[in-house]
Amino acid sequence: MDHRLVRIKRLVTAGHVEFTLKADLECMADGLTREDVLESILNAQYLRVKNSASPWRTGQRERLYILDSFNFDGVPIYSKGVIRENVAHGSDFYILISGKRSVAS
Repeated sequence: MDHRLVRIKRLVTAGHVEFTLKADLECMADGLTREDVLESILNAQYLRVKNSASPWRTGQRERLYILDSFNFDGVPIYSKGVIRENVAHGSDFYILISGKRSVAS
């Protein structure tokens, strides 16, 4: 398994996860809970990695991790996130930028 996916799963398991407002709104619009998205991350077998193309990012581009997997009930879920260092907590966090029902699965 990809070491980056293992790292994301460890962050999720440790509770080092934050949801953006956009991710929460997408979840609500699709009738998903945060737990649904987290379950799909824990079930993921592979990930895609892209460089951020956000016009609001200045300086170095972030790596976006895209996961397309199922929650424990078999609902296909697409999620996208980044790993960021949280200086206040002295550790890394997985920040979920997107979480919605997958149309690809």
